[in-house]
Amino acid sequence: MIQQKVNRARLLLLKKKHFTFISSMLYKLNYQVAQVPTMAYDGSKNMIYLNEMWFLGLSDEEACSALAHEALHYALQHDLRQGNRDPKTYNNAADHVVNNILMDCGFTLPDNVPVDRRFQNKTVEYVYNWMMDEENQDSDDDDSNDNSPFGNDIMPSPVTPQLQSQRNRETLAANQTEEQMGGKGIGSESSAFESLFEKIKMETGLDWKTVLIEFLNEMTKGDKSWARLDRRMLSLGYYMPDQMEDNRIKRIAVAVDVSGSVSHSDIKQFLAECNQIKNTLNPEVMDIVSFDTEITGVWSFDEDTPIQDVEMQIGGGTSLTPVWRYFEKDENKPEFLVVMSDMYVGIPDEPDYTVIWGAVNRPDWKGEYGKTVYISTSEEE
Repeated sequence: MIQQKVNRARLLLLKKKHFTFISSMLYKLNYQVAQVPTMAYDGSKNMIYLNEMWFLGLSDEEACSALAHEALHYALQHDLRQGNRDPKTYNNAADHVVNNILMDCGFTLPDNVPVDRRFQNKTVEYVYNWMMDEENQDSDDDDSNDNSPFGNDIMPSPVTPQLQSQRNRETLAANQTEEQMGGKGIGSESSAFESLFEKIKMETGLDWKTVLIEFLNEMTKGDKSWARLDRRMLSLGYYMPDQMEDNRIKRIAVAVDVSGSVSHSDIKQFLAECNQIKNTLNPEVMDIVSFDTEITGVWSFDEDTPIQDVEMQIGGGTSLTPVWRYFEKDENKPEFLVVMSDMYVGIPDEPDYTVIWGAVNRPDWKGEYGKTVYISTSEEE
């Protein structure tokens, strides 16, 4: 009986926006009948616990929403981020976040689920802090989650580098599948996935550097050695084998837009990001060029040389043609090129190396080829 109910609920996902992503995350989770009030979620065991009588009493649409609810908790890593926060208030905050996303994706929610639209597009930390603010205690019903059919369902998981890395990879892989499918669900409005994934990156800390590092790890081929762990990746929360010497990245290039549309603070952040990329990936050589309508500066750093003494002047228009011309030379050709720009520029033909577009403050921009990541240089409210 319950297996048939679960199967029907999963089938209904096909009619929802972003069904590919949500289905991908849901299939990472198993379910088990258990003595719980309604349902519970244990991310450390990849398990959804269901009260059989309660679940069978839901409509198929509500059952679909219940499973998607837990899949989004899993993707947003709510079980890993609770820390020392009050469990009841944290569960309530996390449910507001997830239920808002479900509403945006066209799911049918049961009565009495917490879904305050003031918290649309907000992080669980934002909602939690708002709820804990003394000025909001009276306006927030402390018992609002007690009677919710989806409420108080998160079981906190131990935070380990292994679990964090696994969850990051699963989320990024599900995003890639969604992108390949065009971000559309059967019968849904045409809708790109970027807006939802930006929420997830914001929620989980999957900033552009994390996306970039995961992408490059997938791109790097060859043997790895488990005899020692990669200390650079451990510092970022990744439990990974060290790369064999033959598999090291030889040459990385970064092109920094210094046209009149960028600021000195942007440049300072770009250089900090370059330094983190270098320290994390440890290429044999890292080249940095600045450009407007011409290349205005060239710097090269080997594996033992930190990025320093880089002064970039701002001004002029923007053209990528001289950058492409520079890196098409055999002696300069990188394994991949990261372009940091606001992308108000013509895009040349695809070169014979990988291009990663760092779209600065342009979350809706997407490159015609290569991998696009979003770089924000402004503080999020």
